[in-house]
Amino acid sequence: KKAKEKNIPLEFLWVGSTFGPEKELVEKTGVRYKSVLTGKIRRYFSFENFIDPFKIFVGILQSLWIVITYRPDVTFGKGGFVSFPAVFASWLLYKPILIHESDSIPGLTNKILGKLATKIALSFKIAKNFFREDKCVITGNPISREILFGDKNRGFERFNLDPEKPVLFITGGSQGAEAVNRIIDQCAPRLLKDCQILHQRGKGKLKPQDRKSPSYIAGYRQVEFLSREEMADSLTLATIIIARAGANSLFELASIGKPAIIIPLPLAAQDHQRSNAFYFQKKKAVVVFTEANLTPEILTGIIKDLLENKEKRRSLSENIKKLASENAVGLIADHILELGLKSRR
Repeated sequence: KKAKEKNIPLEFLWVGSTFGPEKELVEKTGVRYKSVLTGKIRRYFSFENFIDPFKIFVGILQSLWIVITYRPDVTFGKGGFVSFPAVFASWLLYKPILIHESDSIPGLTNKILGKLATKIALSFKIAKNFFREDKCVITGNPISREILFGDKNRGFERFNLDPEKPVLFITGGSQGAEAVNRIIDQCAPRLLKDCQILHQRGKGKLKPQDRKSPSYIAGYRQVEFLSREEMADSLTLATIIIARAGANSLFELASIGKPAIIIPLPLAAQDHQRSNAFYFQKKKAVVVFTEANLTPEILTGIIKDLLENKEKRRSLSENIKKLASENAVGLIADHILELGLKSRR
């Protein structure tokens, strides 16, 4: 879209993993896809650590051939081990590189690629501490536009919820969050006196319908997975949201401006979820509790307090909206085009 606005002819080539799920998704958009072998550097013992360095080496050779053949004007990397071979090959062949770091603490791949990149786009200002500052630009984090167009009434009808009663929405991402699920199961009987619960539990994690289960109690709805449209409706109708602290989740919450309780994933790489969450908490934008310190009694008390305190919910909503990345995609696109045009001169 940015290229069209500036009358710049543009072609895309996506380089991804051989066995990853992204190939089908990318090809559906009409973008050409090339696959390379990829490997992961793990900081714990695994027999795959003996194999993956060879896969990375082969992936770099494959990427060199792709870069030589297609001669890109600029390379964009989003981080993660899948992006390493193509970005590294682009650096070897003197191509301008833009990488994007979503989290407040970068992963290992972006820490390495940051030394090679021409520019580094950041979602969090504090991530500058890990890179050369003159390379860094703050763009914010891209989000799915569908999230902004949820329909509250459609959501109430879809999930058979009462529009006159507050809704607590819990999401642990597409895989769910087992520890959060267990705590919510214990909290639900007390909470359902004051609100309805819409609970995205994760694939294969639905609770059986028995009298000991919260799913037996009126006002509790559980789902395994939500489509983007269903997620948008769920976020829009929610009074309070409980979520993890991945960058995408936090910036989606910021874009819709809903009060949220954040429970960081304790085993996330570099403990980046805890860092993300506390950054938002310092801005008085969310309530944060770690799994280690969370009990059903504490969580029930926090939720009930937020349900009763409209002013506190309003304050959280206003503060989290200030952290929204309204034009992240546009800013990243501008930097990609700038680097690409410079390389053609």
